[in-house]
Amino acid sequence: MKDACRSHQLALLDARASTASSTTGTHDPSCDDCNSFALAHARLAPPVDLSARTFDALAPLLRRRRALRRKMMIRLSLASAASLPVVLAVNATLVWASYGLTSRLLTPEIGTLVATVVGGALLLSLSLAYGSLPLLASWGLQLRERTA
Repeated sequence: MKDACRSHQLALLDARASTASSTTGTHDPSCDDCNSFALAHARLAPPVDLSARTFDALAPLLRRRRALRRKMMIRLSLASAASLPVVLAVNATLVWASYGLTSRLLTPEIGTLVATVVGGALLLSLSLAYGSLPLLASWGLQLRERTA
């Protein structure tokens, strides 16, 4: 293959030069390699507007998925906000019960210590649970999108 053929074929493959070289034809009309390469390139090259048409076709699906994701996040936020007072009440009851039980069986200072440890552990578990809700929601949405 000649250097002129190679440079012409590389220019033909280049996206910017493909439109210009396809209108001018081959560099040498009698070159069989370049003619067959130009014919194959014209037949097999993807259309220029392929990505635009693909995104236009996917736009309704992407809008629906975005709306579903937004709806799921709103539902998750409302469920978290509604369950927070119940969880706080249960945690306060557990702290109060641990303080009351240990202060009656042992001393009030030990009861305060146990209530502080239980309260800290409950606060840590509550923060981990509520902090993981967005991650769990994102994972659930991705799983739903893969299976749908």
